[in-house]
Amino acid sequence: EHVVLAAQAVAREEERVRKHRELAAIAGNLSARVDELQHRVKVRELAADLLGGAIHYISQRFNTEVRNLAADSLPRFTNGRYEHLQIDENLKVKAFSNEKRNFMELDEISSGTQRQIMLAVRLSLSQKLVNSVIQGPQMLFLDEPFAFFDERRTASALSVLPRVSGDFSQIWVTSQTFPTESHFDLYIECNAEETVSPVVTRGTP
Repeated sequence: EHVVLAAQAVAREEERVRKHRELAAIAGNLSARVDELQHRVKVRELAADLLGGAIHYISQRFNTEVRNLAADSLPRFTNGRYEHLQIDENLKVKAFSNEKRNFMELDEISSGTQRQIMLAVRLSLSQKLVNSVIQGPQMLFLDEPFAFFDERRTASALSVLPRVSGDFSQIWVTSQTFPTESHFDLYIECNAEETVSPVVTRGTP
């Protein structure tokens, strides 16, 4: 009987040893997995930091170039009231007021002037695209750019457009109406009725 009990005790101990080895192997695998995951986390954190730095650099460079490009057209569109833009990383735009000698938030500026400023920004973006990708004379197409301009601002903007950039060999503008004194090299008048052909006139009719 003592022999049987001793054999059972040995068997139980061997089973505990076996389970201990299994659990130790599982713990070792889990520990290795944890180490691998921690390494991946560190790699991703480093990649995120590098991407963040690259985005910051590209954003600053892009915004600086757009700001510099707008420095020429902005005073023309705003009749000299605003000369420079300030664009932050979140693409928030401020304009430098010659009158107040400080940068102003767009919501501090009248809605009409805001639209003049944003037109200058849009044209600067177009110029940036030409400089970076196309690099040559291009056609510029503006769809209803003066939709919320009064007649004075529209006339002023139309007079400025041909002088914005030498890279835009043609500038096409669509609008419901134009100021009476506007001049165009080619004037195309479309009718809402599909059966009526557009009227094409050389020069303003």
